[in-house]
Parts: sequence; C-alpha cells; structure tokens
Amino acid sequence: MTARRGLLSAALLLAAARAPRAQPRGADPNPDATLEIEEVHVGLLVLGGSFGGGRLHFQGKDHAVTIRGLEFGSLGIASTSASGEIFGLTRLSDFAGTYVEEPTPPLPPDARGPVPLRLRNQAGVLLRLRSQRDGVMLRIAPAGLEIGFRD
Repeated sequence: MTARRGLLSAALLLAAARAPRAQPRGADPNPDATLEIEEVHVGLLVLGGSFGGGRLHFQGKDHAVTIRGLEFGSLGIASTSASGEIFGLTRLSDFAGTYVEEPTPPLPPDARGPVPLRLRNQAGVLLRLRSQRDGVMLRIAPAGLEIGFRD
C-alpha cells in the first residue's frame, strides 16, 4: 500500500508541476462542498485506466460526477471508495477538470483504514479525501484524474 502511494505521488507530482496554482490562502476549516466517489482501476502492464462516478454536494444541491483516469505501468484490478471535503469551490464550473495529487505525510507501515488523499485542479479547487481500496493494483506512474459532470 505504501509503495503504491509513493508511486502515485511521484507520478502526480510531475503533472502538478505543470498545473497552474491558485494563490495560497489561510487554512479554512469550513468546506465549500462534499464529495463521495466509487472508482474501478484496471491495469494490463503497459497501460491501465480507471473509471467511476459519484456525487458532489454543493450549495444544497447534488450533482452527479464522472471519474476517469489513465495509468501507465499498472497491473491488477481494484475498486476504490472515497469521500471527503472540497475547499476553494466558489463556482460549480470550477469543479470539473484534471486533478493531481498533492504530497501528504507518509503513513506508518502498520497503518490501517482509510488513506488520506489531497488532489487539486487547475482552478485551485482542493479535494481532501479519505480513500479505501479493495483488490490488488500495482501502479508505476498514474497520469492523473479527470472529473466531469454526468449529463
């Protein structure tokens, strides 16, 4: 699990270097929205992908979302459930986009339970999620996560 997170972090950090950054602001304890997602990952050595969906809860309304990802050097099949808070979301249109992982402190080797995950998109929207994975997936260099709205 730790190796997977390390590989995911390294790959997404490369993508993050190219993503525009929002101006930093003070820590806000009040989220602008919440999110629940379910995702399936499939990897066949050279190329893999992930897909799924979920629900965004923003300004008293629910919005169906789609999740897609592209993974390089992955092998296995797994499903992921994640939920958490969203910060920096003032307009619904800022939510959709490509998200890249931000570094988080490493977990101890004996850590159990949900894994913390921080993702940010080109509009500066921050997802602070807790994810749980079932199955086995080895990933060398995932390319990111694309989130959009379901029609």
